[in-house]
Amino acid sequence: MLLLCLDAIWRSLEGPLRRRCVLVDEAWLLMREPAGARFLFRLAKSARKRWCGLTTVTQDAGDLLSSELGQSVVANSATQVLLRQAPQAVERVGEAFKLSEGERRYLLSCPTGQGLLLTGEERVPLRVVASSEEHALVTSNPAELAAEEELA
Repeated sequence: MLLLCLDAIWRSLEGPLRRRCVLVDEAWLLMREPAGARFLFRLAKSARKRWCGLTTVTQDAGDLLSSELGQSVVANSATQVLLRQAPQAVERVGEAFKLSEGERRYLLSCPTGQGLLLTGEERVPLRVVASSEEHALVTSNPAELAAEEELA
């Protein structure tokens, strides 16, 4: 099933050139399957030629950094957003993204919604502020979801 979905995505990018974006949430699921990892690598390498942006999302950067294909996906990324990191992950993330000790400490303690934006050699603190409408679309907080269900 995974291969059929990936093939459909790839074929949709072969049409007329127009701007589009492929968003891969929970990229670790794709990276744990050899065919999925190869697809993501291929897309990362050729997305720009097809006027396509690629966004990969994972809660643990180690999911991508633990394989050569994943490291290549990261290396082909023009921009990275790093949010708070777990102590067991910060060294690997720090090495992969060439973070200073101060940046590593910041990622260990930054509040929810804050982190670092990396583009090329530039690194700037980032604070993500969602509108109430955006928050309602993306929240996964069980208490908030239950409250919404009660209102409906």
